[in-house]
Amino acid sequence: MSDFSNYSRSSSDNKISVTDVMRFSYTYFVDNFSLFVKLSIVPMLLWILLNVSAEVLLNEYGIAFNHLIPRAFVSASFALVWYRKFLLGMEQESYGKLYTHLKSRRTFSIASILKSILRVVIIAMVILVPTLMVSLAAVVYQISQGVTITNEMLEQLVQITTFIVLLTVSPILIRFSFYSASIALGRRQTRLRDVWRKTTGYTWNLWHLVIRAFLPLSLYTYALNEGFSKIAEKFELSYVATSLLINIPSAFMVFMMLAIVVAANATAFKQIFGTGDKERT
Repeated sequence: MSDFSNYSRSSSDNKISVTDVMRFSYTYFVDNFSLFVKLSIVPMLLWILLNVSAEVLLNEYGIAFNHLIPRAFVSASFALVWYRKFLLGMEQESYGKLYTHLKSRRTFSIASILKSILRVVIIAMVILVPTLMVSLAAVVYQISQGVTITNEMLEQLVQITTFIVLLTVSPILIRFSFYSASIALGRRQTRLRDVWRKTTGYTWNLWHLVIRAFLPLSLYTYALNEGFSKIAEKFELSYVATSLLINIPSAFMVFMMLAIVVAANATAFKQIFGTGDKERT
């Protein structure tokens, strides 16, 4: 039985109440905290290990290890299990169930891999091209004003423009995020056009929901990291100790944020698309 059955709408069925969904997401997290710890402890340890390993490789051996991609897979595995547990019920609360689902011939095939790669490329281009154009325009403007562009300035500029572009295209990306949810639940016949059609009229509602779920905890995590960085600097800790001091609480906050965002997103999915209590076969 799905856990969504405990959610009661205070608004009409064709409207998502952001406040009600967020209240339910936080309540669900608190009520299932022991399960959260059980499902997130290994991904959190891997998340921390990847960050610390990247620091060690860079400082000791001069090797730049891009830990963001494996870290994204670790986070995604937890998010998918939490998503399936929330919508499909207690029997889905294991990574073994997720693995069994993904390795099935219809779910995990060459065609599905190629389609996934194509979607990733398209999304990357949607983000990368505007970012490069805006960054280049900003650099040209700064140079025309007689400003000398340093590597630090260029890095900050790229970060700012990436944030602006992501914020701009996020309403579209949020709508398409339901496609992955459909596949995770076994809806193999779902197409992107179906997702786009179903979410028509919900764009800003969904955007508000995800921002409300994501922004407060992300800002708190950022402040927490800054605080621990200053503590490490004050006590002159080693880079390994500093990395552990920052990444241990950061990992907990990131996975807590994932759990809450997934619950909010899954509640919206249920309300828009509907789903049975059993996985489709």
